[in-house]
Amino acid sequence: MSSQPNVIFAYTIDDAIADGFAVDVSHTPEAKEAGFKFDVVLTQKVFGDCVKWTEEDAKRTGNPQDEKGRLWDVLYMAAAAVRRFNRTKQQSNTITFQVMRQPRKPGKGRIVQLQTVLESRSNFDPVIVIRFPNED
Repeated sequence: MSSQPNVIFAYTIDDAIADGFAVDVSHTPEAKEAGFKFDVVLTQKVFGDCVKWTEEDAKRTGNPQDEKGRLWDVLYMAAAAVRRFNRTKQQSNTITFQVMRQPRKPGKGRIVQLQTVLESRSNFDPVIVIRFPNED
C-alpha cells in the first residue's frame, strides 16, 4: 500500500494556458533577454493589467507604450528579484517584487506588487509563474 495519497484531480499550469487563464511568454525575446532559464508564464490577470496595451490605450492615455516594452518591464523586474533573492541563499518558491505600470485608463502610473512562483509543468519541467499575490 502506497503512503502517498491518490490524486483525484490536478489542474496544471498547462491546463490554465489551454483554458486562457495564463499566458506562456517563455519563447519571447523579452524572456530570453531577461535571462530566464526556465519557462515563464503570466497569469491572465497579470497579462491584462501589466502587459496588454493597444493603440487605443496609447491614444486614450497619451502614453505611447507597447506590449513588448511592458512585458520587458515585468520580466526584467522579476528576473532582478530572482537574482537578488538567490544571493541571499534563502529557500522559497515564492518571491515578491514590484513594477511600475501605467494603467490602461488615463491616470498616473502606479506600483503594483507581483510574485514569481516556481511550479512544474505537466511533464514536471520547472516553470516560473508570475502572478498577483492574491492569486492561486
